[in-house]
Amino acid sequence: QASLKTPFLMNLVTAVIVEGAIQQGKQDREATARYKKYEFLKMLPHLKTLFKQIDINGNGRITRNEVQVAPEHIKRELADYFQSDGSLLELFDLLDVDESGEVDIDEFCDGIAKLVSSDSPVELIRVLKQLKVLRR
Repeated sequence: QASLKTPFLMNLVTAVIVEGAIQQGKQDREATARYKKYEFLKMLPHLKTLFKQIDINGNGRITRNEVQVAPEHIKRELADYFQSDGSLLELFDLLDVDESGEVDIDEFCDGIAKLVSSDSPVELIRVLKQLKVLRR
């Protein structure tokens, strides 16, 4: 009977260890999400400043053209958020959720937040956006 108890106890111990690892992983993901949100909230005022610098005509919306003619330091900074080799026009297209050809400050900040905090690579987000366009 002792030989029957040993595998049972080993399975029980393994189950406890696995359960603990799963819980720790969940806590780690939650902590990472909270940290990303905190980091984004810290950068939000700067994002709004960038938006205003890109918005040449001051109408509260930026266009593809305004993104193209933005100063180089702003383009570099936006490329860092994009975390990809893609162009800033692709970034604009990702941010232009309603496909109006213009991005208001809310679309801009929310879009950057999603890119920064997403677990998905930017390329996957881009492909999903292209699929959405193709389905129309």
